[in-house]
Amino acid sequence: MEVASSRERFRRWAASRVRFSWLVVATGGLLCHLATGAEAQSVQSLLASGHAQFAAKNYRAGRAEYTKILQQTNALPFQRSVAQLRLAETWLREAHLSAAKAEFAKAAAMRGAPAHHLWEAEQQIQQISRRQKGLPQRDPTATRMPPPRLPAPGATFHVAPNGADANPGTKARSFATLERARDAVRALKDKSGLPPGGVAVVIHGGRYHVADTFRLRAEDSGTETAPIVYRAAPGKAPVFTGGARLFDNFVIDADPGFRGAARGLFQLPATAPALAQTSFQPIPFAEIGLYRDAFRKQLPAEAIAVLRSTGNPP
Repeated sequence: MEVASSRERFRRWAASRVRFSWLVVATGGLLCHLATGAEAQSVQSLLASGHAQFAAKNYRAGRAEYTKILQQTNALPFQRSVAQLRLAETWLREAHLSAAKAEFAKAAAMRGAPAHHLWEAEQQIQQISRRQKGLPQRDPTATRMPPPRLPAPGATFHVAPNGADANPGTKARSFATLERARDAVRALKDKSGLPPGGVAVVIHGGRYHVADTFRLRAEDSGTETAPIVYRAAPGKAPVFTGGARLFDNFVIDADPGFRGAARGLFQLPATAPALAQTSFQPIPFAEIGLYRDAFRKQLPAEAIAVLRSTGNPP
């Protein structure tokens, strides 16, 4: 019985020591957790304060807050990189490019920083370098897809304002219209297929009058190795217009025949010498708006009444 009692007392004593050990470990962990949480809260408070100063454009005060974060040994890597990026941004907002570039370089070299923070720092360094060289902040060609390299064409047709569609389409005897060049490409394709390198339609400089839409269909497509390319002649800028040219400027030696010029009216009567050279007949002022056209299918009641009163019913 004594032996059993001794064993029981030892078991109870050992169990109490184990419980005490767990209590010490758990309590120590809790204290450590509380301490870490308080430190993290301090870093977050500094970040919030720095951001508030930044938003208020108090950049010097914002730099002071961000510097405090960088001096904190317990700050997490992403907190340090955020502070470093914003610190650099304060210099950039004040147009101190060299100082901003140096701070962004520190951000780009931070270990453990998120990848997008490192990327942002590198981008800022590149943009500042361009500004220091007097270039635009961003390279406009950086995001453009470069045109593909085209092979040397196996056949070439030429189009020029002084050409004629009855011509063979050579440089010396060019076509006059894109339609004629398109049809020549179609005929070549149907007859023997596209040659290696494809076909180029070279459009020479000048003014081209067009009366209809230039249409291309699926059959007008080339291939990767034999493309069909329409392009301007080197150094030229062809102009296509659907407008009609009424007449060129002209000069007459005689009095143009203005009526009311002394009063600043400068009206041209139907018998004016200037109108004789243009075959243009003006509408009398009293009759403006009394005629049907493509935009006025139905005359207003006032116009009909005027026409009837003058013996010209609509």
